[in-house]
Amino acid sequence: MESLGITYAKAVDELSVKIFIPAFMCSLLVELGPWLSQKFDLHLVFVYLIVFFVANTLGFLFLYLIISISTFSSHLSSTANTLGILLMPLGFLCLFPDQFQGVEAPFSAVTGAAILVWSFILVKGDEYIINLITASR
Repeated sequence: MESLGITYAKAVDELSVKIFIPAFMCSLLVELGPWLSQKFDLHLVFVYLIVFFVANTLGFLFLYLIISISTFSSHLSSTANTLGILLMPLGFLCLFPDQFQGVEAPFSAVTGAAILVWSFILVKGDEYIINLITASR
């Protein structure tokens, strides 16, 4: 029988194509939303619209950067794999803080899910990312 972590990792891996931008948006809203609302005295709707545009812009910029680097470098695949593998434990730490005794999670569980999604996308490689961007057009 598979553990909860393995089952959750498989589910995030299967859903990573569909939720990478929304997960990033939710993590920005959770982490930066209260600060934006308090600092600029904005209503939740305006904070959400700002986060929506920032997350979409940064998400597609990040993917475009990966594609443009991959056209000039043959080492992107190994770099993306390494970065994804290095980010994955941080995502699991933030998502399941109760499972890691003595270590405090630096982000919320929502940000942990977003980090996990990005790490799974990076581990899948640059051809997968190119297909993801061309399918979203």
